[in-house]
Amino acid sequence: MEQIFRDEGMPAELTRLPFVESSFNIYARSKVGASGIWQFVPRTGRAYMKVNAVIDERNDPLMATKASAKLLKQNFNLLKSWPLAVTGYNHGAFGVRGLTKKLKTENLNEIIERASSRRFGFAGENFYACFMAVLHVESNADKYFGSIKRSPELKYERIPLPTSILWDNLVSWFGDDLDKAKMYNPHINQRKKGGGTLRLPAGINIHIPPEKATEVIAWLENQKKNPRVAVAPVVVAVNESGNVGTGGDTASVATQTTDGTYYVRRGDTLERIARRLKVTIKDLMAANDLTSSRIKPGLKLVVPE
Repeated sequence: MEQIFRDEGMPAELTRLPFVESSFNIYARSKVGASGIWQFVPRTGRAYMKVNAVIDERNDPLMATKASAKLLKQNFNLLKSWPLAVTGYNHGAFGVRGLTKKLKTENLNEIIERASSRRFGFAGENFYACFMAVLHVESNADKYFGSIKRSPELKYERIPLPTSILWDNLVSWFGDDLDKAKMYNPHINQRKKGGGTLRLPAGINIHIPPEKATEVIAWLENQKKNPRVAVAPVVVAVNESGNVGTGGDTASVATQTTDGTYYVRRGDTLERIARRLKVTIKDLMAANDLTSSRIKPGLKLVVPE
C-alpha cells in the first residue's frame, strides 16, 4: 500500500486512513453501502474499480488502495492542503470546497469552529484529527500497547482467468478451506448460496497462494484449450423410455452434448434425468456441486462417468 502511494507521488502516511475508516477489516460493510478497508460507497467505487454482481474491487485491499490514492490526489489538487484533502475523503471534496468559499478560509480549524452546515457534522469535523491520532499511535504502538506482534505479509499471485471456472474450483486450490479462499479473494461476491454453484467469468482476477500458481495456471490453460462445454452442442432428443429419437414432446426432453454434458429442458426433474442417464441422483448432484434437487431449464449438467 505504501508503494502504491509512493508511485502516485503521495505521502505514504495516508495509507493509515483505513484505521479510521474500517480498522483495516477487509469484511467491513456499512449500513449506507460503503465496503472494504477504504469504505468506498458504490457510486464512487464504480468510478475507479469494477463493482458488479460478481466482482467488487472495493473489497480488494490493493485495488481499493490504488483507487484511494487517485481520489486523494484529486482532492489535494482541488483543495491545495492535506488537512482539507483528507477531510474531503469523508465529507466530499466539493463539499469542503463549498465550505472554504462560504467561510472565506482554507484553515480547517476555522472551518470546524464556524461551520454551521448540518451535513458537516461530528464525523466530518473530527476525521482529520482521528487520522492524525491513529498515525501517531500506530507509529508509537510499542509505547502504547507494549510488545506488538504484527501479522506476516499475505503473499499471493494475481491470476487473470482465461476461461470461466466454478467457485468450487478456486476453493479446491486452498485445500477446500472456504474461509481461506474468501480471505485471499474478498473481491469475489458470495451472494449465491451453495458455493460450488457460483461461476466466475473469464477475465476477472483471482488470488492464489504463490506455491500453487504454476499448477493453477497450467490447469487453466488446459481448460481453455479443452473446454468441457461444446460451443455448438449436438442436440439429442431422449424420450421417456430413455431411447434416443427425434420426435415426441420436446418440453420434457433434455439435450446432451458430445463432451459429456447435459442441458436441462422445461419439464425435466433431476430424478428423471438420473434415470435416463442411468446414474444415481447422488452422483449427479456431486458431479455438479448441487446442494438442492431443484433445477432450471438451460442448466448444464456434467454427466458422471
